[in-house]
Amino acid sequence: MNRRSSAPLVVALAYALFGAIWILVSDRVAAVLIPGAAALSVVQTFKGWLFVAGSAALIWALVRLWVDRLERTARHYSMLFDSSPQAMLIHDLERLTVIEANEAAALLLGRPVAGLVGLDLRALMNPAEGAPLAPWKARLRGDGSDDRGLWRLSRGDGTPIEVEIHSRAVDHAGRPARLALLTDLTARLTAERGQRDALARLERSDSEWHQVSAVAAHDLQEPLRMVVSYLQLLDRRYRGRLDEDADTYIGFAVEGALRLKGLVAELADFITLEAHPARLVDVNAVMVELVRRLGPRLEEAGAVLEFETLPMVEIAPEHLRRVFEELIDNALKFRDPDRPLRVAVSASAIHGGWEIAFADNGKGVPPDCQERVFGMFRRLHPAEPGLGAGLPTCRKLLGFYGGAIRMARPEKADQGAIVFLTLPSPADGATRQR
Repeated sequence: MNRRSSAPLVVALAYALFGAIWILVSDRVAAVLIPGAAALSVVQTFKGWLFVAGSAALIWALVRLWVDRLERTARHYSMLFDSSPQAMLIHDLERLTVIEANEAAALLLGRPVAGLVGLDLRALMNPAEGAPLAPWKARLRGDGSDDRGLWRLSRGDGTPIEVEIHSRAVDHAGRPARLALLTDLTARLTAERGQRDALARLERSDSEWHQVSAVAAHDLQEPLRMVVSYLQLLDRRYRGRLDEDADTYIGFAVEGALRLKGLVAELADFITLEAHPARLVDVNAVMVELVRRLGPRLEEAGAVLEFETLPMVEIAPEHLRRVFEELIDNALKFRDPDRPLRVAVSASAIHGGWEIAFADNGKGVPPDCQERVFGMFRRLHPAEPGLGAGLPTCRKLLGFYGGAIRMARPEKADQGAIVFLTLPSPADGATRQR
């Protein structure tokens, strides 16, 4: 029988013993002081024994209930503290020693529970080289009821760990103490530092690449202009004066130099693209302006540009015009010679924005090449017109404003290509169709 389970019986027996002594003593006193009280004392003694026995039984039952409740509370405490997956310590505020620790704390700190109890907290600390311990002691004692902070501790084998400790002032058996919850953040903080370092390296690399590319593209243009100029001069001065092969070679050189000059110019333009201030733009007005400006070219190609009522979007207007112009230019360059070109522009609302579709009946793009054409200088065939920078430029410009561009398979056989642009709705809710 353990101490707690025997407590009710001990209390009841102590009460009964005290009652018996009281009855015996009181009866003897009454018999001496009151003449003729012998018969009365017998009755009173019997009643006293009954009262003591009943009271002792009642006290035993009450104390038993109290002890059972204490035992349940102790079991709950053991379940919540000892078996908790959260590492917990209770430490004395004056001596700064560990009073209690659970298994999770022992696992975290690499020490047995018995090795933690009674341990000076300073043995767990792993402060920076030469850091004074006074601030640590002040934090451990705590000025308020709650304290939360990041601590650098040492495991039993000396391995440093970074732990977030949330502590609260408690009363432990009448002694001021603090209950501390320990959360291991070592892996997370190490990963975060690695991510920050990687991001910083990436930003430096991107900045360096941008600077080098811009300088290279700019500096290449001047020698290229000189090469192109002298090749064109050779072509004009010596064409027909040398043999046929020389004319062919000079022609190839001029053509290659001109193409290289165009590629460098496109690369320099692509590298230097940057976001401009966005504002609410009426897409209808942009289309009307493009039709007016590109009218002669459209008429010369026999092309028809149609558009429905289009929405308001938030973007830099000059960038939206450039994207539309690039798409119209592609449609003109890759039109089907066997039928008049028709370009239809429409819009539909989607979750969070608008989707604008450019559909034409030109040559089209094979399904397996519909993503490849968005790569810089990627053309379907080397003999095709253009340099392959238009669609990548569109994707970069739209990306500045949270937009995107993709190409989809046409639904009808007579359709050539469908390009979808997505742009987010204006933040102020001004998106509307007119």
